[in-house]
Amino acid sequence: MDRLRVLTLAAAAALCALPVAAQVGAGASLAPDGGLFDASKGSTEAARTPLALALSLAFDATTWAAVGVSSPSVEVPELLARGYYRLEVLELVLMAKASGKRLLDLRTRRTKDGRTLRQLAEESGVSYDEVSDQAHVLAGAVERRVEDLKTVGPLPRTGGP
Repeated sequence: MDRLRVLTLAAAAALCALPVAAQVGAGASLAPDGGLFDASKGSTEAARTPLALALSLAFDATTWAAVGVSSPSVEVPELLARGYYRLEVLELVLMAKASGKRLLDLRTRRTKDGRTLRQLAEESGVSYDEVSDQAHVLAGAVERRVEDLKTVGPLPRTGGP
């Protein structure tokens, strides 16, 4: 009886050690990370979801360059994978643009220093209420674009990162 219990526990531990993709099988599509990582590669590379694409298209290349983001199609999915919400990403980009600061610097102060978005805006000399209003308008446009992208189907992978 003890030997059977040990074997059962060993099998359960081995199963838990397998990657989620191996546990769920080919037919299932639900994963604990909510699809934020590219399971097809078996890595933690952030997936390029319709939301990530819509957020990266919410601003033009000049804005992304002004906030220090060279590849929004890579960095936006990473922000989402780190737990940032749609409105939060929009507000951070707008704050960075208005203050002339880098998005990465604001993100670091938000994450590591525990600053609220309002505190970040005040420290940057930006009106949080104006940024929030602008972000809400952009969020509506992003939501419409997400719905459009969902009708297109899966986004193709490119040769890039």
